[in-house]
Parts: sequence; C-alpha cells; structure tokens
Amino acid sequence: MILGACMATGCTHTGTADAITHNVPVEKYMDLKQLEQLCKSDTLHNKALIFCSPYCGGCRHEFKEYILPAMEEVDTTLWRFYYLIVVESKDTLRYNELMRDSYRMGVDTNNAYIWRLDFYREDYNKVFSLFQSTHALENSIHGIPRTLLLDKNNFIANERMCYIDQRDSFWYEPRNLDKEIIQFEDFTIEDPEWYIMVSR
Repeated sequence: MILGACMATGCTHTGTADAITHNVPVEKYMDLKQLEQLCKSDTLHNKALIFCSPYCGGCRHEFKEYILPAMEEVDTTLWRFYYLIVVESKDTLRYNELMRDSYRMGVDTNNAYIWRLDFYREDYNKVFSLFQSTHALENSIHGIPRTLLLDKNNFIANERMCYIDQRDSFWYEPRNLDKEIIQFEDFTIEDPEWYIMVSR
C-alpha cells in the first residue's frame, strides 16, 4: 500500500542532477544548447548573461556596487538581461526560496534560469565557444559572479589586458558590465587606446 501511494503521488527526490524537484518549471533550466538558442534567436538586442547566486557574498556585492547602478542607466530597448543562477545541488533545490532570495538581490526572476553547468574555467570556456569574439579570449577566472556581454550579432565584449611591468604583451578577456559598456552597440569595434593594466 505504501509503495502504491508513492507511485501515485510521485517523489520529490530522484537522485539525479537533472531531476525537476520542488516545483521547478522545466523551462527554468538552462543548458548550453538552450543558451545558444536564446541568444542567437535575438538579433535586435545586446545581451548580458549574468552568472550568479543570491547566496554568494561576492554576487551580492557586485549587484549592489556595479550591476544595479549600471542597469539603472541602461536603454531597455537595446539590452536584455538574463540571469543564470548557479546552484550546488539541482535535485534538492528549493526553487521558490531561491527565486525570492534572487529577487531581493536584484534579479529579474522572469529572466532567471537554473544553470545546468558549473562555474569552473572550463564551463565558462564552453559558453565562450558558442559565440564570436574579435580576439581569442583567455579565461583565467572561475567562480561567480561572472558576466558575459553580447552585442546584437552575438559578439562577446572583450577588453585588452596587460601586466604593469610588461605592457607590450597583451591578452583579451571578456569585459564586465559597467556604465560605459552599456552605451556601445557593436562589440566588434575596438578602441586601440583602451586597455587595463594589472599586477601579477
């Protein structure tokens, strides 16, 4: 009788990472293929892909200090924002609580998705490979928060980097969201004078 009751009502934990539990709508999961389709189907807007979690102190700081102030000045006719919420365990997810806490941080939960991959360097490299860039990108960052900016033609916004003590050796990394970049519409145009110096 107990077995019959379980079969009739279903279980909330299946033991698989892709299980839909705690009432997570299936359309709220996002993988690489879905992300590519979402971005490449839109050639009218620039896109900001924001990988984050409301339980990450760095994410809350980034939202408060940089992301939300930049978004206050964004032209919403030109930009779309998508939030890829990174969770540690997709099969024990309390979706409603996660969305509530994400909203409190500043996430538009209508455009928030549960990210199926992790947040390691190789995971971001897989995302980068979906889109075009005017230069090969070097990704030295893992973890969250992480923002990837795309123009209408899905070119990645990048920035030139160099070491303070070796200024003639450059590399390119994805550019972060800021008040300046939201004014641009075409990320294939490069300012040859613009670069960032970093220490080793």
